Amino acid sequence: MFKLDSSGHDINHLIRTMNRVLYIQKREGGDRVIIGIAAFLHDIYNNGKRDGAFCFTKDSIPKIKEILSNINLDEEQVNEICFCIENHENYNWYSVIYHFYRKLFKLGDNMNTKTAKDIATKRIDFMKNFTEEFLNEWNSKI
Repeated sequence: MFKLDSSGHDINHLIRTMNRVLYIQKREGGDRVIIGIAAFLHDIYNNGKRDGAFCFTKDSIPKIKEILSNINLDEEQVNEICFCIENHENYNWYSVIYHFYRKLFKLGDNMNTKTAKDIATKRIDFMKNFTEEFLNEWNSKI
């Protein structure tokens, strides 16, 4: 199902997401089964977006219910999983990170005064630290 995905929503993304939420669940609580399955299936809807067409998460619920029908879950568990998936946030992180490199890290080059350059340097360092931390998490290095 995910072999041809090039959007970043491949099987590795699903595994990283599931591992991250199970790490959080272990410390914060919640139903491990519901949280783990919802995290693993949360981007099923993105799998059909290779042609550039937008797909709403809610449109994936029938497919998710079909997948879940093959697992020994009761109706309440299925509904909770579908609720989690339908209500998760969806960001285009590729565009956000690309914007840092394409524009934000270069803002200091456009500053005209020493004070402005100093402020820009401090903010760029902050953004670079954030980006490094984000990419480490994205690549399951933390």
